[in-house]
Amino acid sequence: MSSTIPGNGDLNPYGVAFVPQGFPGGGSIAPGDVLVSNFNNLNNLQGTGVTIIKLTPNGAVAPSVAAGSTGNAVTFFTSKLSGLTTALGLLRGGFVLVENVPTTDGTINTISQGALQVIDRNGKVVQILSNSTFLDSPWDLTINDNGDQAQVFV
Repeated sequence: MSSTIPGNGDLNPYGVAFVPQGFPGGGSIAPGDVLVSNFNNLNNLQGTGVTIIKLTPNGAVAPSVAAGSTGNAVTFFTSKLSGLTTALGLLRGGFVLVENVPTTDGTINTISQGALQVIDRNGKVVQILSNSTFLDSPWDLTINDNGDQAQVFV
């Protein structure tokens, strides 16, 4: 058991993805790691979380902390876009995909356009895809990864 609360205090873990076997090395994540995206911020406001943390099997355990406190889970990625959803997946080519559904005040009244972020294995944004026709409040995704090409269903 380990905390999913990173140093900035993000809460409400939404997306969970396993780094697959065969994932390219040389990055800050490795096969067997578990990534978790957070939807809320320190104040537990919906759609305002910005972090993906990583849990490493047999690695250091981040003890639980009280709600409203900062934590010590290892942060893999901090987004400039808030409200990271359950739409979290990995491509065997070495990329992480995560979507967001942001709000400005933590309520459904202020949901705005979401996006799909493509992140490299070191936690750096490679591309942000935003198109209101195809990505309007994207909550989840699944991936059909064939190695040299992949289909992403949002």
